[in-house]
Amino acid sequence: MGVRRPATHPRPAGPADRAHSGAADPPRTRPTVRPPLGLEAGAAWKFQGSATGWDDAAGTDVEHLIAITTTVEAADVVDGRPRWRLHGWPTDAVEHEPGDPEVDTWLLLDGGVMYLATRPAGAPGPRRGEPDDAWLRWPPRDGDEVCPDPDSPYCWRVEAGADDHTYRVIMQTRPDVLAYEIDPARGVLGIEYHHNGTTDDVSLGRVP
Repeated sequence: MGVRRPATHPRPAGPADRAHSGAADPPRTRPTVRPPLGLEAGAAWKFQGSATGWDDAAGTDVEHLIAITTTVEAADVVDGRPRWRLHGWPTDAVEHEPGDPEVDTWLLLDGGVMYLATRPAGAPGPRRGEPDDAWLRWPPRDGDEVCPDPDSPYCWRVEAGADDHTYRVIMQTRPDVLAYEIDPARGVLGIEYHHNGTTDDVSLGRVP
């Protein structure tokens, strides 16, 4: 009568086994974390569109074609707050006339809020979020509101966009309406501006 041997099962190889066999531990990799809005230094967004408004010389409404490129000039972290310096922000087509001093646009993420600030070109950027510069909560969600001035009824409002992954960020005041279309991973996709009571309109869309 033979002796029954206990059943054996292979055990996972441990560090000593791998050292003996010459096999190395698999390398550990960190997940890649992309910056919000695709704000990588050197990134560029190209926009094309048109601006319509009254022209005194022509005596009628005139449409002008617009092309503007937004570039991410620099990215850094100050006191734990990521920030980005951009040149050619798409609303420059609305807010600045030819010959106006050059400006930089700064985006800064502080306490779950994205701040949007304008500074003279070359001037130091913000080190923390200022209430007047509050733009939207991050990450954005349909129905969010951010009110830069608590004493004002005007707030940035977030609405779901045409696609599942896009949003419209809208500021509607008595004189005008400004709307951004954004993709949290890719950045600003376009803007629309209208000055109430006039024919002044600006529409820009991002192009490849």
